[in-house]
Amino acid sequence: MNTTAHDPLPSNPNPMQVSAAFNQLQSGRANNRGEFTLAEGQTLTTLEDDRIGEDSVVILSPSSQEAAGAAPVAVDYAAGQVLISHAAAPVNAICRYVVAS
Repeated sequence: MNTTAHDPLPSNPNPMQVSAAFNQLQSGRANNRGEFTLAEGQTLTTLEDDRIGEDSVVILSPSSQEAAGAAPVAVDYAAGQVLISHAAAPVNAICRYVVAS
């Protein structure tokens, strides 16, 4: 499950759209975060997000005890996704993430 705060700017934004996006950045809302659940009973989870590129860095933050115990690590990047390696995940192993490009 991915969550985003705002829609990206269109390819030809008008001045009001640019201003609104700039104000969101100043407020700390960079639209580069999300949340996902590790694949239950598996040791690999694919996180899909259009903001991820081959040169991106995905910073993971377990947001549940279950996820913290699974010790997730981003290991393989591709356009639109990253492969997450972890110990066999229990139920409700939820992580938050930030994409930096």
